[in-house]
Amino acid sequence: MVELSKIVHLSRSAISRRIEVLRDRGVLFAAGEVVSYPGLGFEISAVVELSLSTKNLKQVKEHLFRRPEVLSIAIVSGDGLLMIRVIAKDMPSLKRFVEGIQRFGDTTTFIEFEVERSKLSLVDRLARMNRHEDHAT
Repeated sequence: MVELSKIVHLSRSAISRRIEVLRDRGVLFAAGEVVSYPGLGFEISAVVELSLSTKNLKQVKEHLFRRPEVLSIAIVSGDGLLMIRVIAKDMPSLKRFVEGIQRFGDTTTFIEFEVERSKLSLVDRLARMNRHEDHAT
């Protein structure tokens, strides 16, 4: 927080208030997101597609979010209904997770060998998107 206050020329309390406002508005979910799961012992990251009926979707999502392996769940179009981003300590742990959710429906697992993230800041991303929209009209 100290470094951030130097960069943006605001006091720590002003930054804290602004972060709280962003959380209240649903713009910011958590400060200090884990960047390196392997650094914490989670060597495997994967996306698991789960095909299931929409009638028990709410209960399945509640069950999945209770699992520590689950980072996010997306409802998608296509053959599957859910794309579940997960982490696991090793392949046997991932296998146990997948086998445990197969009671809900068919699964397809995609192992992430390497993930690259955009280096654009949120501010730069929004500026580029706005410029692109301005030129598209």
